[in-house]
Amino acid sequence: MFWDCCSGLYLKSVVNHIVMFCLQIVGQMMDADNMKVPYERLTSDLLEWIRVKVLELENHNFPNSLEGIQKELLHFKQYQMVEKPPK
Repeated sequence: MFWDCCSGLYLKSVVNHIVMFCLQIVGQMMDADNMKVPYERLTSDLLEWIRVKVLELENHNFPNSLEGIQKELLHFKQYQMVEKPPK
């Protein structure tokens, strides 16, 4: 009688452990699914930014005056301060 009572409790404990483990896995899978949309949006934005920057950087027509070079330097400094992320 005692053994039957204890074995039933042990079985319930094992089943509880398995159920909790399964719920934990399902929760992790749901978290991963919820992160897909923001990840896809961020990667799309990054690819678009890369396309725009490649087109800008392919322009090798530099100005032939001091004012033009200073203007280009100002654009580069703005890029470093505003667009370029910190390391």
